[in-house]
This record gives sequence, structure tokens and C-alpha cells, in this order.
Amino acid sequence: MCECTVARAFWEQAKDMAGVKLPDLHLLTWAHDIACGRVATGEKQIMILVGMYSLWSQRNQRRHGGQPILVKNAVQWAVDMAFDLWHMSSRLEEPTTQHVSESHGHRWAKPPAGWMKCNVDGAFYERQWQGASGWALRDDSGAFLRGGAKWYNHCLDALSMEAMACRDGLVVARQLGLWKVWLESDCQELIKLWHKGDKQRSNILPIVSAIKP
Repeated sequence: MCECTVARAFWEQAKDMAGVKLPDLHLLTWAHDIACGRVATGEKQIMILVGMYSLWSQRNQRRHGGQPILVKNAVQWAVDMAFDLWHMSSRLEEPTTQHVSESHGHRWAKPPAGWMKCNVDGAFYERQWQGASGWALRDDSGAFLRGGAKWYNHCLDALSMEAMACRDGLVVARQLGLWKVWLESDCQELIKLWHKGDKQRSNILPIVSAIKP
């Protein structure tokens, strides 16, 4: 993910396209240093993490006989994904119950006592028909518990990815043994269809039916 020929080309392209330079990494502690923000923070940290995931995925794809993709395309995917994750995390990093003016919407609010809040978001890339889901779990004090993202090589539309983000976030919550989960999405169309339940015939009905209690 750092020193091979493909990796070197990837990080050179990342430097040109996003201004992100791979820092000098310690042979034994590099993974921990990146994840804990010791060598990079903010957008740069997310870009490095997503970039390494992209390189690892490419390696596995080649190893299993898949078609390699152009380095430029791999970097562009990483840049787009990092931007989406940074945008989502920026909205969640200041948890508070205080309201702001209506023209700017509302800040993050705590769930009821004893509940977990799962904020979700979906991304859809129309030209590639690909997308990603992202989620973040916090407890009733606002403390961060778990977060993650998942890439999808085949997607229908943006609404489907918003629904998949809900499902993926709840799957993780269930794996952690959490049963009282307050799900929150900023997709108004999804929320309307969620409240309609089985009384709607949208393309996300199977997803909603699978996760709705």
C-alpha cells in the first residue's frame, strides 16, 4: 500500500489531484499512527485511509483474476469517497442539543436516554452506477461508538443508496448487540417512504421491509 510500483504511482497521482502526500511512516506502527491521527488529520487522514483501502481492493481484484483499473480512476474514486466521508463526519463532530436558526437547519441532537443514534448517508455516482453507504453510531451522551462505510460496485440510484446506508448501519448495530437504535437520515424522500411502510411501491420497498420492525 506504500512502496510497490502501483502504490507509488497511486500516491503520486493523489498528490497531483488532491494535494495529499503520503507521510514518512514507521515500519511497525504505521497503521496505528494513521488511524489515530498521529501523522495526518482531517481530510488528509481520511484520504490516506481510503487510498490504502482502494489499493488493497485493487490488489485482491487482480489476485482473483479481475481486470485492473487505471491508477487515475482509482485515485478519483478515493478522492470522491474521502470527500463524502469527510462531509458526513464534519456534520457529526460537534454533537449538541442546541438548535440553530431555521435557515441553517438543526445541529446533531442526542437520542433519548438508553438509546443509540445511528446517522447514515449514501453516495451515488451516476456515470459509474456505483455508490457507497456510510454510518456513525453514538450513545445518548454523544460519545462516538462505531462508524464505517461500504462500497457498492452496482447501484440503482441515489435513493437506493440512502436506504442501503440505513440497512448497513442497523446491521452493524445488531452485530454490536444494540437493539434500541434511533436511525437518522437527511433524505426526506426516504423518510416519507419509510413512514408509508408496505403501502408504497418504490424500488426501495424490499430494503425498507427487511429492516423495518
